[in-house]
Formats: sequence, structure tokens, C-alpha cells
Amino acid sequence: MSRPYKDEWNTDKAFAILEKDSGSHFDKRLVDLFIAIKPEILEIKAYWDNKQKN
Repeated sequence: MSRPYKDEWNTDKAFAILEKDSGSHFDKRLVDLFIAIKPEILEIKAYWDNKQKN
């Protein structure tokens, strides 16, 4: 979703930022768990992206 103060990030950029800041800005354990289920997250995202188009 776009915001007036910044452009929205694509999925690759969002995951890259999570990985880059893992252990400093973000809890490393949670990032590791999130990355481990990346295929499921992308599947859910695709479902909702398609649902919004219809």
C-alpha cells in the first residue's frame, strides 16, 4: 500500500531489509522463522493481490 510519505516496497526489498537488519533492528529468531516460511507468505500475498483485483 502506498503512503503519502514514501513509496511502497516490493517483496524482494522488504525481505532484504528484514535480513539485513536481522539481529540489530529486528529479532533474529523471528526473522529466521519468517524467512523459513517465505513460500507460504508469498502464496498468501498472491492470493490477496488477486482478490483485490477482482
